[in-house]
Amino acid sequence: MLREDTEWEVGDRIFVSSTEYSMLQAEERTIVGVSSDGRTIELDLPLDYDHWGDGWMSDDGQYEMENYRADVGLLTRNVVVQGDETFSKQEQFGAQIVLSTETNTDANPLIGQFSNVEVRQAGQGLKPGKYPIHFHMVGNVSLSYVKNCSAAKSFNRGITVHGVNHLPVEHNVVFDTRGNTIFTEDGTERFNTIRYNLIAVVRPIWSILLVDQSPACFWIVNPSNDVYGNVCVVGALTTAFGTVRCLNQMVFQARISLTPA
Repeated sequence: MLREDTEWEVGDRIFVSSTEYSMLQAEERTIVGVSSDGRTIELDLPLDYDHWGDGWMSDDGQYEMENYRADVGLLTRNVVVQGDETFSKQEQFGAQIVLSTETNTDANPLIGQFSNVEVRQAGQGLKPGKYPIHFHMVGNVSLSYVKNCSAAKSFNRGITVHGVNHLPVEHNVVFDTRGNTIFTEDGTERFNTIRYNLIAVVRPIWSILLVDQSPACFWIVNPSNDVYGNVCVVGALTTAFGTVRCLNQMVFQARISLTPA
């Protein structure tokens, strides 16, 4: 039973986040039945683990923690970009989408608008810069966006914002990735909006940067970005937010479910 009405359909793939000590109790399933209001769904297989549906409340009713409730993320999208089923997994060598230009002095030197795109078996685990969705050194991209997309089973990060300003990254679902997941790379990124994203299951990776050995759902290295309304469901080797030293105050708003692995 879901809390909100949905337009999910039979055949869509979802995941149910862990509500226990291991983030690896998150489970991926396929929908085989949906009620008319979209709130009750039937899955192809029973869940292997218990998942809390009502949060937690103290015996006296004074304290309630809604963030103990499992999150359910929709992975299926209209457009699919993916690595192959066999060799991408064996070699950690998946698909990548990279946007870059020869010059970034003018506003919007390119336009990349991603909506309802599903990226899976993507990223390349042994190569820096090879990510599922990657805006690379293109400056002001106020006409671009990454909205309502999903990235799953990534071998190297999720969404990378490198040398980019004014990019909305919102309402995305990222599941089972390696390394810092929504990643602003070197501190030159400003005025980007990162909001209402759901991230679950973020694994370490030892072949990229030292910080990826204890990765963050959101790696934000400049305080001049708006980051709010996000949800992270992570384990002991993962943090919700990672930051490099900043000169100004940095304020984040998010609901965080920490499930120690």
